[in-house]
Amino acid sequence: MIKSIWKPKYLNKNKKRIIDNFFEIEIKELLEMKYHNCKVIFTCDICNSNDIHSSSSSSLLRSKYNNINSQTCRSCRSKISEYEIRKTYIPFIEIERRLYDENYKMISTEEEYMESDNRSQFRIKVICGGNHIHHITWNNWNKGRRCRKCYEDNKFNKAIKYKEGFELYMFDVLRLTEISYRKHKLIIDPNNLRSLDHHLDHIFSKYEGFKYGINPEIISSPINLKIVKSEYNLTKGKRSDITKKVLLEKYNKYTDKAI
Repeated sequence: MIKSIWKPKYLNKNKKRIIDNFFEIEIKELLEMKYHNCKVIFTCDICNSNDIHSSSSSSLLRSKYNNINSQTCRSCRSKISEYEIRKTYIPFIEIERRLYDENYKMISTEEEYMESDNRSQFRIKVICGGNHIHHITWNNWNKGRRCRKCYEDNKFNKAIKYKEGFELYMFDVLRLTEISYRKHKLIIDPNNLRSLDHHLDHIFSKYEGFKYGINPEIISSPINLKIVKSEYNLTKGKRSDITKKVLLEKYNKYTDKAI
C-alpha cells in the first residue's frame, strides 16, 4: 500500500543542481506528470508486514511488481523471481552442454549446483577457451556475458592492431597509467584533486620515455606519477622533471621495496 509520495525540490549551488528537500504530492499528480525522481513510501501487499519500504517513482510507473494498486518489497520480489526461475529450471546437464558448445569447461559439480538455494545466481566455476578460470551465473550467461579477461584481451588486441611506433607506445603508457592510478590512488592523489584544474603528470615524460626506449611499465609506475596544476602540465610539453638516471634509480628502489 502506498503511504506517501515525495517529490524533490532542487537548489542550484556552485553551478550544480542538488536536492534541497522533499515535499509531498498526490498520486494523481504523479500519474499526470509522470515524475521519475520521486520517493514512494509503501508497505508490502504480499507479506502484509508493517515494515516501511521506499522505491522510486520510476519503479511505480514501469515495474511489473509495483503499481498503483499493489506494492511488493524486495524480499517478496526475490521469492517471486526465484519461483518463476524454478518453473523454467535448466538441468545441470543442459548448462554443461551449452557451455561445452562455446568451448567452456565446467569445474563446479552437479552436486554443488543442485544444493544451491538460488540456481540462477549460483556462481559456476569454469575454464574458458582462453584457459582463464573464472565464475559465471546462468542468468549472466543467458544475457551473453562471457569471460571478462578474454573480452579485455580482445578489446586490447583490436585497439593496437593498426598502431605502431610512438602511437603504440603512447597507447600502452596511457593504458598502464590508468591502471596504476586506480591501484595507487591513495599515494598519487590522496586529496582527489585530478580534474580540469589538476592533471595527472608523468614526471619523466612519455615522449622521452619513447625516445630512450624505456619500458612503458616504468613510465606509468606510481613513482613517475604526480598531480600538478593544469597550467603547469600544459606548458611543460615534452620536458621531463627528472633525468633518465634518476627515474631508473627510483624505479629500482620501488621494485626492490615491493619484493
